[in-house]
Amino acid sequence: MNKMISGWLESFKAFTPTNNNYLKFIKDNLVVILLFSFMAEGFQHYFLYTDKLTSGTTSLNMMAKFGQVMSSLLTLVFYQLLMPLRLQHDPIGRKEAFWHFAQRQTGPYFLESMRVIGKCLLYLIGGLIVGGLLIMMKHRHDPAPPAFMETANFMQSPAEMAILAICLLPVFFYYVRYTFVPYVTLIDPEYQRGRRDALKHSFKLMTGVTAPVLLVFLALFKIESYRTRLREEYSLMTQPIVAFLLYIPFEMLGIYINILLFYIYQLKQDSFDKSISGGG
Repeated sequence: MNKMISGWLESFKAFTPTNNNYLKFIKDNLVVILLFSFMAEGFQHYFLYTDKLTSGTTSLNMMAKFGQVMSSLLTLVFYQLLMPLRLQHDPIGRKEAFWHFAQRQTGPYFLESMRVIGKCLLYLIGGLIVGGLLIMMKHRHDPAPPAFMETANFMQSPAEMAILAICLLPVFFYYVRYTFVPYVTLIDPEYQRGRRDALKHSFKLMTGVTAPVLLVFLALFKIESYRTRLREEYSLMTQPIVAFLLYIPFEMLGIYINILLFYIYQLKQDSFDKSISGGG
């Protein structure tokens, strides 16, 4: 309970450095932010527009949806690289060119990201297996599975969906607990020396702040879903001025939330370092 209260307090403390450094961060990195974010935004509009045009063609439509996912991933990777570089404590490290930093850190970043995806996939498969078994047990007295599948359509049943959702909770729990993995990988000196496991350390740092970080994720998801609806309504292809004006506030809000998330990590890391030095 004390760790949870402390985590919430540290999360609220993160608003102060976020507010103090938000506009400076944008000003200092305006060129690279505009270059990457507007390029990703253009891709999003293009693939959404293509998605509508190819709604009747499965293969082309799948390519358009894949393009949307990759555009979102591009933005995520960009900010996960830029923010640790520019907002870290080390004043010398902050001066490194973004292009050089990205090139140098691509390998470790990709490796640790694959480890996170791999672990989450294991929990996903396990959850689906357990959920499937529970659903089969629930319907063990029903007709044969093929008949049940044709008549009951369990994927649309609220009870079965609830069972699957509960069984998949560990996936979301571990995904949130691994939120700090990119930051540990990119700027943690102990990780750079090979003395720290990024996944285990992220899991440890998330103690007490899992709930606040989850709220941050939900806020980002809600913002992005609303932003996607506006992209569909005001396409860059048909209404470029309106689309550009809508892009600005959403991008600035997304940057703010991502900076807040980084400062939560930094405060947790500082507390961890103090506890280690105090214990020594």
